[in-house]
Amino acid sequence: ACGGSASPMWGAPAVLLQFWAVHDLLWRLAHFLAGRTAARAACLAAAACPLLNWSILLGQETGFTTLALLGLVYALGRGRREPGMAWPVLAGIFATLGASAREYGVVFPVFGLLGLVAMRSSWRNISLFLVAGVPLCAAWLARCTVLTGNPFYSLAGALFPTNELFSLWRQHDRELYGLPLGTADAWWEILRLITLLAPTAFLGWLALAIQREFRHALLWSGAALFLGLWWVSVPYTSGGLFYSMRVASPAFALGVIGAGMMIARLPTRVGGPALAA
Repeated sequence: ACGGSASPMWGAPAVLLQFWAVHDLLWRLAHFLAGRTAARAACLAAAACPLLNWSILLGQETGFTTLALLGLVYALGRGRREPGMAWPVLAGIFATLGASAREYGVVFPVFGLLGLVAMRSSWRNISLFLVAGVPLCAAWLARCTVLTGNPFYSLAGALFPTNELFSLWRQHDRELYGLPLGTADAWWEILRLITLLAPTAFLGWLALAIQREFRHALLWSGAALFLGLWWVSVPYTSGGLFYSMRVASPAFALGVIGAGMMIARLPTRVGGPALAA
């Protein structure tokens, strides 16, 4: 609006900043979990994951959700090892970013809270996280409730009032795009898209699923959470199956970290060619 036109040039600086911040967090999180080799491999794996990069450069909410989940996992992990007030507060700030990005964003503070409880964090850290992460999220839900009677307007129609026209539109999309999920052709298409456009994230998911180490629980549980959210979103995405995959971008980000850690564990004679590939 300030530029007087709809040119993508006006939004490009913010999108590029998101892109840089996501890759900076990829490096920091992988380095924190498994060292410099894993960080290098994770960033290279991200470069080989077009779906992740497209989801950020698209300039929509998925850049924020990816940044929020990476930052939340990083802050929770650092807070577990390093005492102090800064890390739970930072985790709360990242949870607020995710909660502000989309109507399903309430999963961020819930995920963070469950992570703190699972790690047996102190009551002080839990309180700091809630103070930093809940008020703005709650304020937005309260605002929607006051204006519409529905904190998730215009979803959750069975519990709260909705816009009838919008609900009919969503129903049309659900009938149009939801049916293919029950066919073999759709699953082949999903497999084709992921192996072609997110191969490194896919390998990382497999590595995290096989190992299932508790110290990496935030990675595999976060990836599983957003793959589940993507699954639920498919019937509501007007752009179809491919376009819906942007919702899974946080899962792609955690997947490439899993791939980076997997490559770092390989013997040098194997890991070197894997990085080059």
